[in-house]
Amino acid sequence: MVKLSKTAWNNVIIFSVMIIILLINATNDRLFPDDNNTNDTLLLPEHSVILTLTIMPSDDKKIVFERIGRAWQMTSQGVLLDLTNQQIEQIMFAWQQSSGLVQAAEIVVEGLLWC
Repeated sequence: MVKLSKTAWNNVIIFSVMIIILLINATNDRLFPDDNNTNDTLLLPEHSVILTLTIMPSDDKKIVFERIGRAWQMTSQGVLLDLTNQQIEQIMFAWQQSSGLVQAAEIVVEGLLWC
């Protein structure tokens, strides 16, 4: 039996920990796959320009965002709403950066057809 000194045991512990860290890093992708590789796509094309956006939160309400020159105008039921151009610009930027999952046109579950 070989007797190791304190420094030798320290080296054994250090190399053991390094090997464990390398094993964890090497197998991390297999154990925990990256969720960013889903079918997440942008709602609008990447370099699209929005000139008019109409949002209908309910059947009787309608909000319209319109590009007027270099500024934005927001109206609801024909009434001009009081938001700054920067606030509306942030809303438009959020719409351009929005993404979602691509869904098949038809979903078949146990013989049933859902659209």
